[in-house]
Amino acid sequence: MGLSVGTLSARAPKSSRLVPPKADRGATDPLRAPRARAAALPSRSNQSNHNDRSGLLNALIHALQMEADRSAIATTWAAGVTLALICNLVNNLPAGLLAGSVVSASHVPRQVASAVLIGVDLGPNLSVTGSLATIPWLSALRRENQQVSAWSFLKLGALVMPPALLLAIAGLLITGSVR
Repeated sequence: MGLSVGTLSARAPKSSRLVPPKADRGATDPLRAPRARAAALPSRSNQSNHNDRSGLLNALIHALQMEADRSAIATTWAAGVTLALICNLVNNLPAGLLAGSVVSASHVPRQVASAVLIGVDLGPNLSVTGSLATIPWLSALRRENQQVSAWSFLKLGALVMPPALLLAIAGLLITGSVR
């Protein structure tokens, strides 16, 4: 028909605008009304209390805060190693979600939070159960006629993961750089 985009937009009536004038946006656009949006959301402390029916989350938050207050360096080591081991017991996804909730609510030093991330990232390399991502890799290896048993995976993981974990946490503490 030969009409350009500019021609079409010039002919559109002004009453069909979808966006309200700038003066009215705060009242009608929830993205531009931060106070109203913030008031509608539950506070972090109410969320953790509401979702924590067993009391486990609050107990972990309290324990992490207490240990970090005593010694941030010892807590950094303990958090990284503990999370690495827990990831192999329950998988890194639920362990990481729980650890993320605990760390964000406990207001610990950044090095402790970084050690938790290191533990969640490197810990699952110890055993087959550590990460769901291991299952597709083992399936791909089996398609290529490479058999890797859980025992051989554990032996190699025990050789590789602990030094990598300890060196990563040591590097975190030595450099002191957390970005």
